[in-house]
Amino acid sequence: MLLSAALLVVWPMPGTIAARYIIAVLLLASVLAARPNYSVVSRLTRNRAAFLPWLLLSLWIVVQIIFLAWDPRTSWHESAQWWRSSLFFLTGMLAATIPLSGKGRDRWLSVLLSSGFVYLLGYFLLKPWHAPDKTLDILFMLSGVFGSRDLASHVGCYLVAILIGVSLSRLAGRTLLAYLNDKVVIALLTVAIAATVLTLTRNALIVLLVLCGLGSIAYGRLRVQGRPAHWIGILLLCATVLGAALATSLLTDKRWAHFGESVSAGWQTERYTGWLERHSVGLPKLSDGSEADESAYLRTAWAKEMVRELALHPLGVGYNRNAFRTALRARFGNRTEVAHGHAGFLDFGIGTGLPGLALIIAFFVGLQATGLRQWRTQRDAVSLILFLMVTGFVVRSVVDSVLRDHMLEEFMFIVGLLLGLQRNDNDDPAVDQAKA
Repeated sequence: MLLSAALLVVWPMPGTIAARYIIAVLLLASVLAARPNYSVVSRLTRNRAAFLPWLLLSLWIVVQIIFLAWDPRTSWHESAQWWRSSLFFLTGMLAATIPLSGKGRDRWLSVLLSSGFVYLLGYFLLKPWHAPDKTLDILFMLSGVFGSRDLASHVGCYLVAILIGVSLSRLAGRTLLAYLNDKVVIALLTVAIAATVLTLTRNALIVLLVLCGLGSIAYGRLRVQGRPAHWIGILLLCATVLGAALATSLLTDKRWAHFGESVSAGWQTERYTGWLERHSVGLPKLSDGSEADESAYLRTAWAKEMVRELALHPLGVGYNRNAFRTALRARFGNRTEVAHGHAGFLDFGIGTGLPGLALIIAFFVGLQATGLRQWRTQRDAVSLILFLMVTGFVVRSVVDSVLRDHMLEEFMFIVGLLLGLQRNDNDDPAVDQAKA
């Protein structure tokens, strides 16, 4: 567990590739030495909804690289991201089945929470707060020793997913982390939401809205039992909380001022070519003479052009984190200054084609269905956490490039762990009674 905690802290930090994989090798060796329950893992892999798409996607990646990739050598090298992530997925499941004294799920969730909060603490404490001539909002956006705000918001969102599940477990009679009283859990959830909002990452705000909305719906189904008046109260409370988060973002993030006009400019990819020649052409000018918001303009333009490339190359150009650049260079040559398009699913689809895109979506949907089904039938809070975790990652993958590198590895490890913990903990009396 200490190795898992260390890996979860180090994973998002830049410049730690060697440390990550040293810890990962030690973790895998320790998991295998601890004699995991292979029969439980075997039973888990018979879940066709999740594992069949995963196996078919792995097979498709091999076939596509051999027969269809534009540069097979590069694609083989790049596909290591998928094979490492798959290995972490299996490692997480194996770790969850290790016999532990006490409540196994509580101990593993404690690892996830403690490592996440340690990372966020380091992220905020070790930011370059004394950078000269910087406004407060710019200081919040600057990267520090623990990495960028994108990575910090990614960790913050998974903490929110876990704590929503823990909170709802109390209402369902399946108490997780019993050593924390309700007030502490709510306080931790508030801190996780606040920390995520303070990263000033608009992508994370979208994920937060989805997670809080789904948590509110789950809360309503547990407590309201179909009474409309209570539903209205919950929806009003949810709207108040989410509105406060959105207002905070609008007041502190000046980029919202030109968002609409920047999106409009981004849609005009033939007129404005800054999305293609980012450094040599620059950003388009808006009606007031200022430059377009870089993020809104580029992401809109890239999304439009990625859809076009996917239509032009439905079988993909070959597994590559920069598959978008590979496709664009076939049209524009060396004018292309783009690497990836900051939209995970579209980036993945350009690389692996429509079959690869369909299979990875099916894999995520299968994981969501597994978690949701278990939550609805047994009120297993770990299953709700699994559903929320995958849903948050799916939403993030629509608007950000997270289906690659350490972000995918970390996600796959946590999801594998949660998938194993769904069925591996028999020391919770409430769970035993539900199964009886």
